[in-house]
Amino acid sequence: MRAVRLAIGLLFVSLLLMATGVAQDQYTEGTVERVILIHILPGHFSAFMDDIKTNIKPLWEAQKSAGLIEGYNVFFNQTKSGMDDWDIASP
Repeated sequence: MRAVRLAIGLLFVSLLLMATGVAQDQYTEGTVERVILIHILPGHFSAFMDDIKTNIKPLWEAQKSAGLIEGYNVFFNQTKSGMDDWDIASP
């Protein structure tokens, strides 16, 4: 009787270890994307875009040429849900 309990216990432990081994997701590490949502005050869109072109874009280009980043994008919000919603998403 004791041997049967021991066998059942060992079977349970081995099944538990197999289940935790299968539960681990296998993945390969990739790039990391950072996104910042920016709300621009009304009437300041042109000034903001000029600032991006003159001050931020040269920094992004320098980081890209140094190999710190792979690229950069600027996305515009086409479907605002309200006045307080974001206008631009950028890295």
